[in-house]
Amino acid sequence: MCNRLYKFSKHFLPRGLTLFLNLFISSLLCFFIFSCKQNQIGRELETSDEILRASQIKTQKIHQWFYFSGNSFYETEHPSAVPRLIKKPWTETERISSSLSIRNDKRDYDLFFTVNKVGILIAKPGHPKQAILASDQQLFSQLTAGALVCIDNFPVFHTYKNSFFSRLTEKKEKLPFLVQFHPGTSIFLPLLYTSDLGISDATEVTDLQYAKGFWIAALKTESSEETQFDYLNFFSYEPITRQSAAKRSLHLEKKQLSTAEYREFLSPLPFSKAPKRLQDLYKKLPPNYPFYCMVSETNAGSSLSYLNGSISDEKLIASNALIADSFSLAVFADGTSFFVGALPNKNILNQGEPLAFRLPRLPEHFSYGDFGVSGSTLYIAWEESFFYETARSGFLTVDLEELLYYAQ
Repeated sequence: MCNRLYKFSKHFLPRGLTLFLNLFISSLLCFFIFSCKQNQIGRELETSDEILRASQIKTQKIHQWFYFSGNSFYETEHPSAVPRLIKKPWTETERISSSLSIRNDKRDYDLFFTVNKVGILIAKPGHPKQAILASDQQLFSQLTAGALVCIDNFPVFHTYKNSFFSRLTEKKEKLPFLVQFHPGTSIFLPLLYTSDLGISDATEVTDLQYAKGFWIAALKTESSEETQFDYLNFFSYEPITRQSAAKRSLHLEKKQLSTAEYREFLSPLPFSKAPKRLQDLYKKLPPNYPFYCMVSETNAGSSLSYLNGSISDEKLIASNALIADSFSLAVFADGTSFFVGALPNKNILNQGEPLAFRLPRLPEHFSYGDFGVSGSTLYIAWEESFFYETARSGFLTVDLEELLYYAQ
């Protein structure tokens, strides 16, 4: 997905408007794949044991379940044991909405997860299975937490208000659409407002993508007569993370994009064009096996997306993937996983060939989502979803060193 952004940044593209349907479809694309097809995903992968030869995680001591409740998280025996919740639109529920891995000075990774309506979940290798939650209720209670990206080694994330599901008050407070998190102090610093783009405070930045200093934003402006959408490509010559909150002097260069340009940007690339490390990660699957993957890299911008087959294929399966310095890992929504390489500061496994394993089985309507690896611990989101609504949610921790190096 971000490779489209490189193309836009090179040519700095011209103007454009779009229709409501285009944005609605594109914003629901990834969510549709990861939620509507979750039952079918499990069935498809469970019928391919002869291909995957994946082992199920059964040893309780190497994994722990946690669920979100209020402004905190608690341990549980299993997601099915978590008290039932009223279903809400996914933009309004407590759930992990994105993840980010940032390289530290010990050749390992600090993990950050946006927990919608709550805050940032932080996991570090020096504190295995002891994640902490940093919160700013004034900020998170009013906005939906979008995707995380890395800028100058800081976690930065998009925020927005979904007017379809949010209760909008008559008094609209000026709220940021881009926020920086400072891990050392747990302070959330607003970086950008719509006024920085030279547009009305009533306009919402409903989608935001980033790569190598360039941004692409989807803008929504509502009035009593119509709803209008615009798309922008913008950048700053000055680092936005170094702006003083008390003395702002930020200038953004911006150009409008057309509907076709924005649609092209959202479209996943053919998996045949994926980097070799990513292709090697999925090579246990047959060449014509239909799947979709959202791929993140460490210390990077927005995720890339790749498609093997057709987006309309009813047998399409979905996954998340992480490409790190010494390893790559892919996890499908039902927990089927592929690992290639070595955990940080460990030796290479299986002579560099993919290892397959399955995370603990989830109940019906549940699926796995965003993840990261810190030290030897895998942190991965899980949630209960019903089309555009979610209910219970949380995360699972797995000791990958025990699983991959000693349990095989």
